[in-house]
Amino acid sequence: MRIGGEAVVADPVTPGLASVELRFGNESRQTLDLTRDDGVWWLAIGNGDPVKP
Repeated sequence: MRIGGEAVVADPVTPGLASVELRFGNESRQTLDLTRDDGVWWLAIGNGDPVKP
């Protein structure tokens, strides 16, 4: 099953950080945080705390 939607990229707060909000056709939304290192964008999962991810 495929649900249509769109991805909206917010202006980066700094050159190496960005947020992408995924908006799905069923009105649900998910925000992803991205970091940039050496010209490559990476998806940041969790907050880096192994005790409380």
